[in-house]
Amino acid sequence: MSLQKTLSHNLYRFSAELPFFSIASLLLVLRLNSRLVTPGHFPPVALWAWSELHINYAGGFVRRGLLGEIAFRLQSLFDLPTTTFFGTIFLVLTLLMIGLLFGLLRPLWSRPLVVWVVLLSPAIILFPVFDRGASLRKDIFVSIGLLLHALMVQATRQGRLTLKGYQRLMLICVAPLVTINILIHEQQWFFLPVHMILMILAVGSRRDALRRTAVTLIPALLLGPVMFAYSGDAQTSAAICNSWRGRVEVNCSDSSGIGAIGWSIFDAMAFVKSDVLSSPRALLLWSLATILSWVPAVVILHVFQREVRGQLKLVKGALVMLLPTVPLFVVSDWGRLLHLQAISEVAVLLSLAPVRLTTEVQKRKLVTVLLVLSAGLYVLAWHLPHAGILSNLFISPDQIFVRAIRLLK
Repeated sequence: MSLQKTLSHNLYRFSAELPFFSIASLLLVLRLNSRLVTPGHFPPVALWAWSELHINYAGGFVRRGLLGEIAFRLQSLFDLPTTTFFGTIFLVLTLLMIGLLFGLLRPLWSRPLVVWVVLLSPAIILFPVFDRGASLRKDIFVSIGLLLHALMVQATRQGRLTLKGYQRLMLICVAPLVTINILIHEQQWFFLPVHMILMILAVGSRRDALRRTAVTLIPALLLGPVMFAYSGDAQTSAAICNSWRGRVEVNCSDSSGIGAIGWSIFDAMAFVKSDVLSSPRALLLWSLATILSWVPAVVILHVFQREVRGQLKLVKGALVMLLPTVPLFVVSDWGRLLHLQAISEVAVLLSLAPVRLTTEVQKRKLVTVLLVLSAGLYVLAWHLPHAGILSNLFISPDQIFVRAIRLLK
């Protein structure tokens, strides 16, 4: 038996017997989050992210306020520090995200190189590891919803979940989760079309079933405009800051997560312009980052090319469904949006995975070595910042070695 087949067989057998034990290989993701569980420890994350987590309803109903309101109430009732609350929430969500992605990748265990390109891509799970500004972001709620829905679609298409079972889970699980996510952060609303394409992939051409299932997303669809109507202002930001005074240290300046509640759309556009359009070099590097963030989706599509040949229209439709997220690039962090788009692409494509892949054509040793080296460079030689003026996308050779050691620890 060849080394590649032996590796594939052992990896599949190991993951089948202990599916969640495989999470141990990615526990480095939790380094940033685990320190937050210690009460009183100031978070090792960007001040902006920490500030945004504390947006609540002290100044009235406002976008992004649900999670901060829960933290505020729990602290009032049980004296629970927000470091403990947010640290525990994101610790659990990160584990869940890893578990969902491992579950979606199960049909690809016979292609270990593809699995690790997806798992170790700087644009997906490891995104917050190499950029602390991406840690403890509410984006993870959007990712959880997409990956969970994709896993349900994959199970339905493979016959492990009945159509009625899928519709029941949509009603009691995915639809409420998506609606809550919009209350946590309004950007979830722009990713509703991705849930629609996943729904089509699960239901197929059965129009009656599709209509009955699509109805479950109506509350989330209607909630989006409400969030934009209650976007908040400077008075709202001031009320939120006053509510936390004496409770926890948060940044309440105009250039903070709480302060941004008072921004106009033109302020947000100017903020993005100062980052992305600061120089031709910055724009070029962000364009390269966009291309690199799509690599996992391209690799999966190549592996599935036989399986999805009859589904190419739907795959193209999935790409079109990402168009509503394009306006966000005018007012939001490019790196975080590229991360969410990469999650969306991977989720949709993995939902198409068959129970078993067709037999892989045996490659020459030289080709295999080149593929392994290419995958290693892709994983180690670049990073995706959450935002900012991008002056250097790639990593120096000495830092590549340091990153490789970190991943092996």
